[in-house]
Amino acid sequence: MKYLPSTILLTLVPAMVCADWRTDIGWNDLQEWAEINEVSLPDTSSVVVGQAEAGDSYMINTSSSQFSDITTIINVTNSSSGISSHANTVGSLFFGNSSSLAPDVDEVYMYSANDFISKLQFSANTWPMTVMSHAYISSQTISPSQSEDLTSTLDGNTQYSNVLHIVGANNGASATLPQIWSHSYNSITVGRTDGQHSAGVIQDGYIGAGRQKPEIVNPQGKTSYSTGATASVAALLRALADAHSSPDAIKALTIKSCMLAGANKSKFPFWDNSDSAPIDKIYGAGETNIFNSFRILHEEETTHPKNPNSPIDIGLRGWDYHDSSTSDRVYAFTVPQHASSATLSANLSWERELNRSTGFTSEGEELYIYSYKALENLALTLKDSGDKVIFTSDSEFDNLEHIWQTDLTPGNYTLTVTNHGGSATNYALAWRVDIQTSNSPASVASIDSSNSISFSDLAPNHSHILQRSSNLASWTDVITKTSDGSGAFSHDESNTSLGEKVFYRLRYYSP
Repeated sequence: MKYLPSTILLTLVPAMVCADWRTDIGWNDLQEWAEINEVSLPDTSSVVVGQAEAGDSYMINTSSSQFSDITTIINVTNSSSGISSHANTVGSLFFGNSSSLAPDVDEVYMYSANDFISKLQFSANTWPMTVMSHAYISSQTISPSQSEDLTSTLDGNTQYSNVLHIVGANNGASATLPQIWSHSYNSITVGRTDGQHSAGVIQDGYIGAGRQKPEIVNPQGKTSYSTGATASVAALLRALADAHSSPDAIKALTIKSCMLAGANKSKFPFWDNSDSAPIDKIYGAGETNIFNSFRILHEEETTHPKNPNSPIDIGLRGWDYHDSSTSDRVYAFTVPQHASSATLSANLSWERELNRSTGFTSEGEELYIYSYKALENLALTLKDSGDKVIFTSDSEFDNLEHIWQTDLTPGNYTLTVTNHGGSATNYALAWRVDIQTSNSPASVASIDSSNSISFSDLAPNHSHILQRSSNLASWTDVITKTSDGSGAFSHDESNTSLGEKVFYRLRYYSP
């Protein structure tokens, strides 16, 4: 008769490891999750991108194999004195064939940083790109009024042209934030996973003083490379949004909120926030994670009940772009009973809105003039089923709120978006609830011709991979199967030989 182990090995198995930043941020996990759940990952050919670089040499090498599949590379500035190795590295991380998350990008616009700044205000310029990387750092000290002029122009570009700008912090651990572009509201400022970047709050006297930067980090050795890599994450999410059923998915604000809600904090044991400081003072919302953020945005946009005062029922992952909210909105979710605990990551973001008017230069060129409107004041609160407040994120400076709570027990919870100001405000809310379980939900019975394996207390209606091994070193997929509504499934495994010792494990991703 066949020999069976006394126990079945049940583990949540991490993805295979390779020396690639994409693996660190969940790329392999995403590919496997997509295969298990029969989800097609989008190509990024629909996404038009832009890259700005410092100096006279700002162009990528168009003959490089990393960029060989790109049909259109437009030298917008058209004055480059040569190829920039820095631009090549950033571009490879952003849209390279083998080193990015957006290898199918087909149209790229290249700028020198100074030319981009110059062109940004002119109304004659069109902005076909949807994601831009600004992987350069200015050490120049500018006045508060100059800072506000630049920042408002970049933020206005996001508001009126829906361009998501990814910008870099300084290299080296310090509190000196670059005044171009980290003072902006509607972009994403990026640091490094190792913490060797400028971090803290915008200094007194400047627009938005007291806001925390950066918003997110990426596992690169320079902040400029982190910027390009994070822009690649945004590009893949934009490709997902282009194919989404909801037109709200393509909004820069939606993608930003999904990126921050999906950020990984497991590498930062001392990550911390408070009711008045929504993100960590060094690592922001955490490390970019395409696996988490993709799964959030992949969900359908939340459906609102006809009664605006009714709670909105939400699942364990999702997002909502809400137009012109003036009253509180309550989102209700449940941590299921099969969970031993759960972790919530929720991000609320809204744009700092601007007024736009037109003017003319002394040469008669028409340009846009932007001025900030008052910053709206929103808050995000987590409560339990007894209406007890677990955590509130309520910064008076930032245009985002963030909740990170671990060890939630099974039960009902609500997230409430509160508008303190009362003015109509668009916002994007994104969330994920990751389930943990300490159950050992398996039994095995041996008969003459097969092993009959049964599982219970799993996540209901969720895909799992059953694997087997004879040596605990190499594993073979047996079957991919979806549990039933009670969280159970069984399988008759007939491919073992008499006398063979076999181990089984179940591989799955938290619903």
